[in-house]
Amino acid sequence: LFLRRKNLIGLALLTFACVVFRHELFALLAVNMLMHSGFTFKNLGPSVKVVLPTLISSALLSFVIDSYFWGYRVLPEWSVFKYNVIDGKAVNYGVSDQYSLFLTL
Repeated sequence: LFLRRKNLIGLALLTFACVVFRHELFALLAVNMLMHSGFTFKNLGPSVKVVLPTLISSALLSFVIDSYFWGYRVLPEWSVFKYNVIDGKAVNYGVSDQYSLFLTL
């Protein structure tokens, strides 16, 4: 029971990180939710009961804080996702060859 509670706390923290920092972490969150449920969709209830409220409260907290600092209503991770994926403007960042990271050290 103690380990299970720690897993739920971990899922809550990972959900917060997904919303506030990087939306790519949702894949990791999904795998962790499946692991927590024993790889059966029938046992997802406890994970969903933790992840869903954390997701909503994290999004609201991020929205309130970031909107205050930016001066207009914004949810930064949604804005980034919309710009890069939905609007297809990720190409505006440019592309470097695969060795450029090592050559510029």
